Amino acid sequence: MSWSRLSFEDLGIRILSSVVLAAIGLTSLWMGGLAFAGVLSVAAAVISWEIAAMHWPDSGRAYAFLAGAAAGAALFSLLVPGLLWIGTPFWVVAIAIVLTKPSPHAVAAALAVVVAGFLGLATIRSECGLMLASLVVMVVIATDTGGYMVGRLVGGPKFWPAISPNKTWSGVVGGWFLAVCVGMVYWMSGLTMISALVLAIFLSALSQIGDLAESAIKRRAGAKDGGRLIPGHGGLIDRFDGLVVACCFGWLMCSAGILTRFVAI
Repeated sequence: MSWSRLSFEDLGIRILSSVVLAAIGLTSLWMGGLAFAGVLSVAAAVISWEIAAMHWPDSGRAYAFLAGAAAGAALFSLLVPGLLWIGTPFWVVAIAIVLTKPSPHAVAAALAVVVAGFLGLATIRSECGLMLASLVVMVVIATDTGGYMVGRLVGGPKFWPAISPNKTWSGVVGGWFLAVCVGMVYWMSGLTMISALVLAIFLSALSQIGDLAESAIKRRAGAKDGGRLIPGHGGLIDRFDGLVVACCFGWLMCSAGILTRFVAI
């Protein structure tokens, strides 16, 4: 196959979209506080809306929007001290909508994971520090980028065609490789080599699990992409699926003190 036929037609707009997303996300991560809470809440609202809209493609569009907005507002109330009580009505609205529409259990579980993932990232940022929070984010970005580039260039056997028809073994390995490269950057920035390698590989694997899980959700809903919001990418969920899953487990590691222990290994 010639280089011109490697399906990189959307590469330019994909890179531009990635740069914009990364700039917004990493800047808010560095700032923390209300800025970070706001960005996470908006992202959670959009992703929740995309998930609901996939399962309610016809008359449920308006309800999907309301469910997404309620999920985002509820997350914001959890992230900002003193606003917890305000989130209760939004949780009630989101739960009521989800339970009265098709695929209630699938949508409810997916929305819960999304909210937990972003809440986990905020917890890692506040309790384990900016370096470890940025490590999680950068490893996920590297895994996605490496998987896309190597998978398109090399191709080869499919990883799990029944779930993700386009994912190849070469892409999986490419994602791991670039994630390890990111880990080495953090090793030079202060982490020990063992910590950087273990965290990079573990978080990269979680990111790929998240990508497979999102592919399974799309296939179950009969959708090709999670949405059309981001040019060259699809929906916001198509870019944040791996981050959400990685942050869920990172949150558990942070709360148990495991994540910070890696710094001293």
